[in-house]
Amino acid sequence: MKYTDQHAVEARQVLFAWQLCSGFAHGRGWAIHGMSSAETLRVAEQDEEIVQLSPNDTAILWVTLTSLSLTSETFHILDQKAGEASEQSSAAER
Repeated sequence: MKYTDQHAVEARQVLFAWQLCSGFAHGRGWAIHGMSSAETLRVAEQDEEIVQLSPNDTAILWVTLTSLSLTSETFHILDQKAGEASEQSSAAER
């Protein structure tokens, strides 16, 4: 992932997106609390406050678009390599 993060042309911060998804998948507090929208609610009956976390649509969209960009770049590279391989085999047949 570090290599991809440093060498991807269009996809930026790939490593962070991967770490964020990994953090969510493994229940890491920093990922859940850091990327969720928080709302403090007052519970009158118990004279307490609780924090309600909800998905942060912007963060979800960012991770999705980062993944899409990296996937598109990957297919572009594969298409280039397939074209090069096809040209080499055509040249070898001549």
